[in-house]
Amino acid sequence: MSEYRDERTVAAEVEAAQPVEASLGIAGTVTSSVCVAGSEIRSGRVVASLSGRPVLGLHSAVPFYRDIGPGTVGADVDALRAQLIRMGFGVPATGAYEADLKAAILKVQTDLALKHRDGVLHQDETLWLPAEEARVKSCNALLGSQYTPGSPFFTIVGSVTSVHVVFSTGQPPAAGARTVTFGNVSAPMNADGTVTDPVLLAEVSSSPDFAELQSSTSPKPLSIKTALSSPLEVAKIPLAGVSGAHRDIACVKSTDGTTLQITIAGSSAGSVLASFQRTVPKEIFLGKAIEEKECP
Repeated sequence: MSEYRDERTVAAEVEAAQPVEASLGIAGTVTSSVCVAGSEIRSGRVVASLSGRPVLGLHSAVPFYRDIGPGTVGADVDALRAQLIRMGFGVPATGAYEADLKAAILKVQTDLALKHRDGVLHQDETLWLPAEEARVKSCNALLGSQYTPGSPFFTIVGSVTSVHVVFSTGQPPAAGARTVTFGNVSAPMNADGTVTDPVLLAEVSSSPDFAELQSSTSPKPLSIKTALSSPLEVAKIPLAGVSGAHRDIACVKSTDGTTLQITIAGSSAGSVLASFQRTVPKEIFLGKAIEEKECP
């Protein structure tokens, strides 16, 4: 007996949200840009400069639609607080703009040499990112070009909403709960072959493979690894010893005349990998010695 995990690399169909066009609120000549198709843009860093003026790329759960300064309160202010906490600032998670928020914003402005250093988050020098680590689909504003406020600066790949594992028709998967792995993240696969674990979906969303898939005019399926969550105890049985096979159920006949039902988990070089409901026999009949036409 040996353990069998049915490890394989398969194609995966990916459902994703629509790409997001990121834009700026200031005009000028594009004097620097981190935009490269397929690359990753991280929140909390300078992503471009217009006429030498740095622009901050910043993620939040709510897009920035106004300056955040004295007198502001609301979901966008709380979203900014949440992002600053992720960046390591010890500000409260909720609350109106106050001195704590001003100090954190001022630190970011000073460290990144932004034009405004007044502790106010200015919408015109902030490029909202839809994710903490956003993958670029295409660059719309090229280095040296004249940029018009509100027009697309670059396009971000839409985040992945689900992954569906596709097994080859000639190689059905072994029965049992399965796990999928992409990059360094593993997650359970649902009974219908879908994966909705947010950590794994984020890993796919931020991957170069997915960015290439989104940018290609003739995309190829995404490759993903899958295996049984718990290995099966299987025995390797010659094909000549198997009878009455129907789907993944078949029979073998032990040399004491007992017919035993097996579950076929896979195959390997002219043999089947089978799990037994009861004790595995030491010897089985082969070839013409098999009399069973169907499994009981």
